[in-house]
Amino acid sequence: MEYFKGILTIEQVENPHDMFISSFEESLFYRVPKCILSFIDGCPSKVTNVEIQYINDTGRIVLCVTEREEDKPIFTINVNIDKILKLTELEGIKKTEELRHEDFLFAIRSRQKILIRAISIYLKRNV
Repeated sequence: MEYFKGILTIEQVENPHDMFISSFEESLFYRVPKCILSFIDGCPSKVTNVEIQYINDTGRIVLCVTEREEDKPIFTINVNIDKILKLTELEGIKKTEELRHEDFLFAIRSRQKILIRAISIYLKRNV
């Protein structure tokens, strides 16, 4: 199998709240992990560690596919949250005239799984 040509490492975070983008229950990204593994076609190992940040002021997600500081400007993309939320329609969450994607997601208790899948789909299709 040629997917894992690199080294897969596991690390433990000392403070569990540091693992998530937000620990605030009213946040859209409540308990969504800061790092995920995702398949990215063209990366050396194809399965890549992706760091995720959400900038609330601009409504954008920052996705970085490298851990090396010198490579971060090259392998970082800034995505409008609407592009990610549009992919939640694959999970059956449809936007209507009255309600936005976020409104439907706030009503779902385990929305972090849906958001992780939407981010992974975005990476597979657009990176």
